[in-house]
Amino acid sequence: MPNAESVILISEALEVRPNWLVLGRGARSESATIIAAAEAAPRFIVPLLDTRLSAGAGVLATENQIGEIILPPEVMAQLHRTDTKGLYMFESTGDSMYPTISDPAYVLVDTNQNRMGEAVYAFRMVDDLRIKRLRRVGLGDIEAMSDNPMYPPERIEGPEKEHFGLIGRVVWAGSVL
Repeated sequence: MPNAESVILISEALEVRPNWLVLGRGARSESATIIAAAEAAPRFIVPLLDTRLSAGAGVLATENQIGEIILPPEVMAQLHRTDTKGLYMFESTGDSMYPTISDPAYVLVDTNQNRMGEAVYAFRMVDDLRIKRLRRVGLGDIEAMSDNPMYPPERIEGPEKEHFGLIGRVVWAGSVL
């Protein structure tokens, strides 16, 4: 049996834990423990769509999945979610929602939250997909507001409402620094 100093030298050279080297117990290495923990943690996968939502003038809709985003459990906890059903990641362009949403940014849209209150939503107007802060006004009209004060509010009323479709609430936004 090697002495303690030798065990430490051998374990460092082999990049294994001394306990595993001598007794064959526990994880072989620190990285194995980290990998095992990561594999045991729940994975929250959200589709990334090639659809761009516009925080400005509308962008033509093309809805195809181009990848997947793995959300950390901490983000899911902040969203009070235990699954990703109804969550979709989109790219957002334009500056009308600045400073809330940068240009460009990725936004997470919860399509389960499709009852309009006053919040930031993704919506469709004819073939344009947009992001605005929405609220109901008057007798069923909708006011679409930008967070950037350079853009005035818009009112969706009358026959225009027939072309309006709520996609879901924007629940997270992130951008490249």
